[in-house]
Amino acid sequence: MNRCALCLQMLRLLKARGMMSRQELADELQTNIRNLSEFRKELETAGYVIESTTGRYGGYRLVEEEALAVPSLNKDEQTALLEACAYLQAHKDFAYGDPFMKAMDKIRAGTRGKAHGSGTYLEESDLHISARLRQYLTLCREGIARQKAMLLQYRSLQSKEVKEVTLFPYELVYYQNAYYVIGYALHARDFRTYKFSEERMKACTLTNRSFTRDRDFTLRDHVGIGLMKDQVVELRLSIYDEVAVLVSESRIGLCLEAYWQEDGGYYMHLLIDGEMRAEQFLLSLGSHVELHEPKAWRKRIYQNVQAMLVNWKESGT
Repeated sequence: MNRCALCLQMLRLLKARGMMSRQELADELQTNIRNLSEFRKELETAGYVIESTTGRYGGYRLVEEEALAVPSLNKDEQTALLEACAYLQAHKDFAYGDPFMKAMDKIRAGTRGKAHGSGTYLEESDLHISARLRQYLTLCREGIARQKAMLLQYRSLQSKEVKEVTLFPYELVYYQNAYYVIGYALHARDFRTYKFSEERMKACTLTNRSFTRDRDFTLRDHVGIGLMKDQVVELRLSIYDEVAVLVSESRIGLCLEAYWQEDGGYYMHLLIDGEMRAEQFLLSLGSHVELHEPKAWRKRIYQNVQAMLVNWKESGT
């Protein structure tokens, strides 16, 4: 370590620990104790005041601690903090969310350059995907980092046709065993979410078209209880018999209200992520459930059960 680096390290040690003996400093800096006086002179020439005391408990102490500049953050450190900021904006259960955001504002104000997170938020780390989708994910990360538009060949759930989509990618999200990209879709002139799926995403290329990230964009506006807020289903129902006990012991969706009724039924008001999950939950209750809201789902479940019976009858089951 060169002389300048040793001086800076000595300064940081005194800032962090206060009074240090000469032997402690020498050991930390891995240098000869005789060199410390020279380092002190160098630092005092630079404007720092270091007090020196003798005796058994003597040593060096930085007097003007406020004169020590905080080392600047490198690109990875900036990205890590901004990733945490975006993640916490999307998860409102963090008790110190507001103080954290205020601290982040101070950090942003004192940070040189421009940086933002890559937007990858993971709930699990082990995901097995095809080589093709992995390539698309790599292109998406590059598009987010370089602010370049993506060209997708995509088939939505509501359409049987593959359509071309020009997307400005903002965030890459891993949610419930799948990756999604959230970005500004030119054809819709609004933010949309696209799933990385063999059945939906048929092609993905990165273009040279640049875009400017909207400063007002926050992930929490697009990620709620479910990944896409319009997929959240609100249910009000009563469950009976032994099934009621099993459900009361389970964690299902986001329960807003639950209590035992006088007739022995278990009342629940809850939010479930996705229509398919909501339907699966209701069907799993069989004849032990009375659905209060939404009323339109009574007919929906009835029709699905009727269709299932017809299919089983035709297949000879």
